[in-house]
This record gives sequence, structure tokens and C-alpha cells, in this order.
Amino acid sequence: MDDAEITIVKVPFEDVELIYEASNTMVTWRTQSVYSKEPDTVAWIRQFKAGEVLIDIGANVGMYTIMAAKGKGVRVYAFEPESQNYAQLNRNIVYNQLNDLCMAYPLALSNVSRVDRLFLSKFSLGGSCHSFGESVDFHLKERRQTYVQRCMCVPLDKLVGEGVIPQPDHIKLDVDGIEHLVLEGAKETLASPKLKSVLVELNTHLLEHRRIVDHMQELGYVFQPAQVDLAIRREGAFEGVGNYVFFRPESGINFDDLISRYSMEAIDYDAVKEHVNQRIASMQIEKAPYPHFTVSNLFPDAYYRLMMAMKPDNQELICLDETGRAKGYPERFVMHLDNHLDNLQNEHKRQFWARHRKWFCSQDLMVTMVRRFYDNLMERGLKSLNIETEAMFMRDLSGYSIGPHTDSPKRLITMMAYLPDDADHPHLGTSVYAPKDAALLSAGSTHHSFGHFDQVGIAHYLPNSAFGFLRSDNSFHGVEPMQEEYQRDTMVYIVRHKQAA
Repeated sequence: MDDAEITIVKVPFEDVELIYEASNTMVTWRTQSVYSKEPDTVAWIRQFKAGEVLIDIGANVGMYTIMAAKGKGVRVYAFEPESQNYAQLNRNIVYNQLNDLCMAYPLALSNVSRVDRLFLSKFSLGGSCHSFGESVDFHLKERRQTYVQRCMCVPLDKLVGEGVIPQPDHIKLDVDGIEHLVLEGAKETLASPKLKSVLVELNTHLLEHRRIVDHMQELGYVFQPAQVDLAIRREGAFEGVGNYVFFRPESGINFDDLISRYSMEAIDYDAVKEHVNQRIASMQIEKAPYPHFTVSNLFPDAYYRLMMAMKPDNQELICLDETGRAKGYPERFVMHLDNHLDNLQNEHKRQFWARHRKWFCSQDLMVTMVRRFYDNLMERGLKSLNIETEAMFMRDLSGYSIGPHTDSPKRLITMMAYLPDDADHPHLGTSVYAPKDAALLSAGSTHHSFGHFDQVGIAHYLPNSAFGFLRSDNSFHGVEPMQEEYQRDTMVYIVRHKQAA
């Protein structure tokens, strides 16, 4: 092969060097981001054993095909229908001398055998988001495509059943939209006890993709919620998209090392605090019916994803009724960051939330928050403040509701950072209420009936957003009854008058 004008990049992995051709900006970026773009994929491949079989569906130029074959001694059957990517996939196989371990096929996989069109998002080496059979994007919404390529499609079960490829130990699936159709054409392959794990990129906004989670669990596969929470993008064009790694419980697959590495090494806490300070400092305060605010993108995306991965399990929380803070709310469970962290079974989680408490409850953030309400506080005649902060994680389960109330007079400012697993339950946000009797005030001890109030707004329960307010005798807020089976997770931040020692 004449490589005089070819740029080659070498990436270390385990005890070998992976060799990739880097012919344009996109492919160069893929080589540079191989560890950071999908760290869970790398962690998954590290657990493979020599001699196992991986089927890589949507292999692109072969970043993970090469990693699994050369780095772990795995036999890989790679499928990539786009012509330019397929050509470079084969070149990368040759560069790494993997002809005996890697077999590449210029095929699309789906639920039927047919010849159809491959609609290209763009005609460029290393590109993605192509679609087979229909001109749609990764949300399965129609889009106009300029470039079209003819392509053959077959079901995976047909290839395995006819002995073209062996029954795999692992499957990687990333085809930007029709993952559900590919898995529909792989029913027998998925049911085989030989198959240990399946990594599939899912779009959590698609019903077709959410059903995949249920189907895989019905087949006996499990997944690690912390891995998914790290993988799901919380902002940007691919918000809600990320890898699920399904595995059989006896396979030994786990992501504890990945999660601990992210919690201990990857966070610049000063940068996180600065990001949150800036979001609070620039937020818009609504004056009616009382001073309140909403904030989007409260935490840096990587940090928010880590928070999601570190959320406590149900058995690690304490029912609010048992804390002495309130009675009559058996569906609300809490973890106070000052005195409940010992309930966490995982040491990495304990360390993470202890570090979170240190900066989240710092004087810096408290001062930023109070400054945003300075004019309001001066209007109340508060010349000096003797205040402190506290934070707690709260989880509300089905059946929870809390009627309009104003909070304890000990509180000065309350902020609720939302930590939902998806963006599909915005109605579970905190509601803003105005009393039908305009003269009604409350010192905070009473939770009123919904019927005596008008809901004048709602802070939608969306990922990485927050709702907060300045406490007063008319700062009525609450949560409408939760009818569906769902858990509502929030991180509550409170600025309060300092309690006597």
C-alpha cells in the first residue's frame, strides 16, 4: 500500500499501539477523542477476553474494531455500509495486521433482507448519522438528504443462522436511529446464552428505543444505572442519547472502576463552582407573585452526568417522616449531606457527595445567591445577615404531593436542582401558586389545599435545571400529585438563618 501521503496516528491501548489513518479533521478528532468520547465503550472492551467474538454494527472507520481485536485478541465482525468509512475501516485493519482477526462487511443490518438506499448526512470520511431505507435523522424525523448510496441490508439472525458469522459473545450497536430494527432482526442471537453483553446507543426520547430497555431485561440482561447516567448526554444536539451496556449477571461485566475514576480524578471542582456561580449571578429573577427564578444548565455537563451516576439507591435514603423534619410524607426520602453520607454503601459515592457538599455549601456560592436578592432583602430592612447553608438529596416516589406552602421562616432562599433520568416528565416540576384570597399569608407551618390556590406557573422538571425563590409569607409553592410510577430526584440547596449553637 502506498502511504507516502497518508497521515498515521498511533494510540496506546493496554500494551500495544493502535494504528489509525487520519485523513481529515473528522477522523483525526476520532483518534484524539477515543478515550474521552465514550469512556464506557473503552471500559467495556477492556473486559473482553482473548478468543471471544464481537460483532461491531456501525463500525465507522473501526476505532473500536481495532481496539478490541488488537488490544484484547478478540475476533471482530464489523459492519459499515458507508463506502468511504468502509474503505478506511479496511485500511486500518491492514495497518494493524489484523486480517486474521477482523472481518469487515459493507452491509447494513436491520430486520429484513433487501436492497435499498443509504441516505448520507454528508459525503465525508468519518461521518455518521446516516440512515438506511428512510431519509430520517437520529430522532427518526424526516430530513432532506443530498447524498444517497445504494446498499444491501440483512438481519443478523440470518448471518448467524446460516453460519456466515459465529454466534457472538458481545455486540456493539450504534447506527443513529434504527437500533430497534437491528435488534428485531437479532432475536435468536440475543436469546443465545453465549451472548454475554450488548452495548447499544439509545435515544431516550424515542419510544422505540425505550422499549429496547424493557425487552433486554425480559431476556435476562441487566444494566448498571451509573454507567448509563455517565453516558447519557444532558445537553447539545445529542441530548438524551447515550450508551446502554446490557449484560448477563454472570458475565462479570461492571463499570465500578470507570465510575470511581471519574469521581476521583476527572473533576475540576473550582471550575464547577465557577460555572454554577456564573449561572446564579446571571439568572433572571421573576418578581410576581413573589421573587423566584429558574436556571438551565446549572452544572457543567460532565459534572451533572457524574451526579446522576452517583445518586443514592433507595435503601440508602431515609424516609422524611423518620427525620423529624416533617410528618405525613411517606413517599419522600432524603439524604442530608451533613449527616446521612454514612448510609452510602459505596466509598466512591461517599467521597463524591462529601466533596460536592464542600463546594456547594461554600461561602462563595452563598454570597453569590444572596447578592442576587440584595435589593429584596434591603426592602425588608435586613441590614445584616447571620446565615449558613445546607443541602440534601430528595427522592419523591409515586403518590407524593405537597400542597401550597411558604417554607419555614428559618429559611431565606431555597433552590431545587432537578436530577431527572429523562426529559419526559416536565409536569413534575415545582408549581408556583397564588392564593384565591389575595390577602392570605402564611408563616410557613401550614400546607394548604390545592383548591384554594391558582397555579400561576411551573418550573418544568428537566435535566440540569433548577427552581428557587426568596422565602416570604406569600412564597407559595408545591408539587401536584404524582400519579405515574416515577421517582422525582432533586438536590435541595438552602440559605437559612444560622441556628443557635
